[in-house]
Amino acid sequence: MRFVIASGEGIDPSGYLAQLPRIAPALPPGARAFAEAQGHYDLNGPRCVKDLVLSRVDFDSTETEVTLELRFRHRCGQHVENLLLRYYGVSGFMLESPEWSRYGPLLLDEVLPHAHGLSHEIGHQAGSLAVIARDLSASWTASDCPERSSALTQA
Repeated sequence: MRFVIASGEGIDPSGYLAQLPRIAPALPPGARAFAEAQGHYDLNGPRCVKDLVLSRVDFDSTETEVTLELRFRHRCGQHVENLLLRYYGVSGFMLESPEWSRYGPLLLDEVLPHAHGLSHEIGHQAGSLAVIARDLSASWTASDCPERSSALTQA
């Protein structure tokens, strides 16, 4: 990653957050919304991507476009929702290792402008992946986390 520091010594998004006001206007609309979403880089927040686990990778292609879906599942505790990222107009995809199911929890990510739209690098404890695409959409979905069920019952 270019600005986010994610190492054995800790995770620090401050370098990226300092650059985000400058780079956000150059991001496609969906990527910009995802990068600027409240709580995205709040390391203790429920919608921070930290600690999510990559659970599924799906490609689809038509004659005119390649799409990619990355599904991340919660690990309960901090998160009670799962995250689905859909990339449109995919022109590049890199897995550090083909064993993506062993990457472990997500550390942090970085969305940057790219000549084709955006580049999105996602760092995990045991590997990383990167996507180049025209744009992306992000959606958080309810999960079956026991903490979520008890919290909703008590409310």
